Amino acid sequence: MTPEELRSLRLTQRNTIAALGAIDIWTSTQQEALFAAILNSNKQRVSQLDSSTLVAMGYIVCGCGANEMKSFNSVELSKAVHYLGQLKLNCTQEQLGAMIMLLKNSLAFGPASNWGTDVFIEIGTIAAGLADLELTSLVRHQIEGLTTLAIPMISPETFSVVFSPQQILMFSYEQAEAVPSKVIDALPSDKKNALAMVLMPNQDQLVDVRGRSLGQTLSHCPVCLLLGLLMLLLIQS
Repeated sequence: MTPEELRSLRLTQRNTIAALGAIDIWTSTQQEALFAAILNSNKQRVSQLDSSTLVAMGYIVCGCGANEMKSFNSVELSKAVHYLGQLKLNCTQEQLGAMIMLLKNSLAFGPASNWGTDVFIEIGTIAAGLADLELTSLVRHQIEGLTTLAIPMISPETFSVVFSPQQILMFSYEQAEAVPSKVIDALPSDKKNALAMVLMPNQDQLVDVRGRSLGQTLSHCPVCLLLGLLMLLLIQS
């Protein structure tokens, strides 16, 4: 359907909106048309959208411009974010940033610096809209809450700058595995090595976060040690 045809649809039924919102292959232009159709059909302004409508919109939420998103009701968005954050939204960084600003409202989740693991898990992919300085300041319990859907949504340029080797070493195996190859290619060597250490914690060749080889790791065979101890006891007896 063309954007003109989508814009002319009458979308007043919540289940109809939800069916359209569950489709993840809409183009940005089609999403804009559908978002406008929902507002026009229900004679609503952006600020009047409640959480149930935002949930029903799903991927169509990205059809709202970044400036318009600033008019979302913070409380209603915070109620809907648990569902929206589980979607691999194709929103722009500006749109994700606009939603983050609303979620930092005192009536929603408050300042991002106070967010715990549970908040990061709840907002899911929308965490990719955090400002560079906020990402740089993440501590362990916050990093633990970054979902494997949110991590790939952080641009290679941003990822390579904001995360230190020490922060990358805090990633779980699943989080490290979620880092796209295009992001890895953009990382400096110390951060690549930190990521490799998370992905291959038992590798024989240790590499520190500065990229220097620490040589071969020394390992002992438990069975060999036990046999050696038994032989020593036999000799002494």
